[in-house]
Amino acid sequence: MDRMKQYMTMKISINGKWLAVCSLIYLYLSLLIFFVTWTKWYIALLAIGATIYGCISIMKDYAPKDQPVLHVYSLALISVFLLMAGLVSGWGGWMTQWADWAKHNALLNDLVNYDWPVYYREAANPSMLTYYIGQYLVPALIGKVTGSFRVAEVMMYIWGEVGLFLIAFQLMRIMNASMFAKQVCVVVILVGFGGCLFLSEMLLDLFSGIAGFDKHWMTAVNGSVLQYRNHYVNLSWVMPQCIAAWLTVSLWWERRKKISVYIPLMLPSLLYGAFSFLGIALMAMICAIYESILEKRSLIVFVKQAFSPANIASMVAIGIPLLLYFSGNVFSAKDPSAGFSIQHINIWLYVSFCLGHFGIYALLSGKRHLQNGMFIAAVILLSILPIFKIGYYNDLVMSTSIPAIFVIMICVIDTIYDKPDSFAAGALCVCLAISALYPMNDLKSAVYLNRIDALDHDMSVPSLITTSDRSSEQMTWKYNYYSYNVDNNLFIEMLARKPFR
Repeated sequence: MDRMKQYMTMKISINGKWLAVCSLIYLYLSLLIFFVTWTKWYIALLAIGATIYGCISIMKDYAPKDQPVLHVYSLALISVFLLMAGLVSGWGGWMTQWADWAKHNALLNDLVNYDWPVYYREAANPSMLTYYIGQYLVPALIGKVTGSFRVAEVMMYIWGEVGLFLIAFQLMRIMNASMFAKQVCVVVILVGFGGCLFLSEMLLDLFSGIAGFDKHWMTAVNGSVLQYRNHYVNLSWVMPQCIAAWLTVSLWWERRKKISVYIPLMLPSLLYGAFSFLGIALMAMICAIYESILEKRSLIVFVKQAFSPANIASMVAIGIPLLLYFSGNVFSAKDPSAGFSIQHINIWLYVSFCLGHFGIYALLSGKRHLQNGMFIAAVILLSILPIFKIGYYNDLVMSTSIPAIFVIMICVIDTIYDKPDSFAAGALCVCLAISALYPMNDLKSAVYLNRIDALDHDMSVPSLITTSDRSSEQMTWKYNYYSYNVDNNLFIEMLARKPFR
């Protein structure tokens, strides 16, 4: 009994330096697997060298001041919560998986069963798999070695959980959350954070008399397609995109003034999600300029930091090959409905959407974070995105907003923890409670719709090209995953480990 009591009172420090190292390993491991298995050996060597140099530059002079502690009982409760969050989000295939997992599973299946790089030589339209595959590579490699898609699927759950734990610990570090209640609140908000869609709906009804939206979208006016996903929806639908983006932002938070390492810090996330990386890149440019103005840096100093050796090395050895890889898809001919366009958005829809989804949070937490370049960048980006559209379901708005919404979440938690008795903190708590209505409804659906055939994936998961039916009108399938022009593809001709033929 005494020994049990002793175990329950044990404390574990969250070491900031080791946590940062583990986070960088998590982000870079898939990147290095990609270069070693998809590109020629000398390209891979350059990428490895740039990785080592970039990570050393990121960690140089990093001496975190605060090391919050976790009690064993706190760690146990948080672990159960995070493990359950992944389970009910469909990771691993034990519970309900929402529609996008058909694509995730087909993609994972091809990575397990095809040689790398993945070529579809026998398809009606010969092509190369061109997609943000970062989150899939570690699970797929283990599945390939064991010869089992089911092993890869279970590893998808485990690898996702490793990332989710790293993010949770990073947030505790940022908040210096050593109290049990604060630690629990961090992980609960992390999983359930989102905009107040209910508030947006009420405002639009008040402004224009238009009502009747579903639980995720605001699309009823002029055909506009708008959604800033809440975190549970991200975890349930697009986990392969959001984990790396959140982890990158959590690392960036303490290094936002260190422009000289922006590229090695953020570039790995490109392989995990093109649109989420775009959100990070746009915020980085705004943040770098804003922080430089605040610190009164001269233009010469700014340029010197922006073109630091670490930034240049990462861009040349890692960035250019990745851009060439994605260019085969980006610059291919696409249906106009899947291309870039400007939405003719109703002004009241725009105002209601922005106020409910991030504006109320920004107004209540802005006083504390006006000197924070990441906060300013997130607000600017989230204000501009609704005007544009790319993709049949407007993936531009949904996915590019992922890192910016995460920044708003950090600012909200920080404001609440800074002065918990203030009006702003109380109002933010009310907003968080309102925003939780939709994730709770999704969670209830996931629990009650648990499918009985979740363990039969080895027999039931088809290839990506079989699932997509590229002759169909489903633009998300037809254009998102492939480079069709394999005969004039610079990546295949110059960088790929083996030629198409």
